[in-house]
Amino acid sequence: MTEKFGLSVALATPFDAKGEIAVNVMIAQAKQCLASGCESVTLFGTTGEGSSIGTQEREHIFTAFLNAGIAPEKIVMGVLVDAAEDAAAQAGNALSRGARNILLAPPSYFKNVSDDGLFKWFSAVFAILGDKARDVIVYNIP
Repeated sequence: MTEKFGLSVALATPFDAKGEIAVNVMIAQAKQCLASGCESVTLFGTTGEGSSIGTQEREHIFTAFLNAGIAPEKIVMGVLVDAAEDAAAQAGNALSRGARNILLAPPSYFKNVSDDGLFKWFSAVFAILGDKARDVIVYNIP
């Protein structure tokens, strides 16, 4: 039997006047979405700023969410980087910490990539992840 995915809200990433992520605002937004019936929240997903958030800051935000009582199985982590190795590292970190899913976007810098090229890139990410690979949502931006 296939488990239903439900609704996962791609959170907007709020920034303060210093240009830093307003973590408490983001956590409050996530808690409101979950309390309103969403199955999960997506961090650094399709709201545009995801590719601008570095690995260390992503890990910091994920930790802050866990420390705020948001269960890891309620978190989908958006991974939006061009290097397959970096994508696998970000995905592997989130999955090892219990994230529900990975929203894996294709490399954004390269233009007019063929279907075969996209397949090879996604395959490289999965090969690097190895047996850590699970619950990956392959996202394509046509």
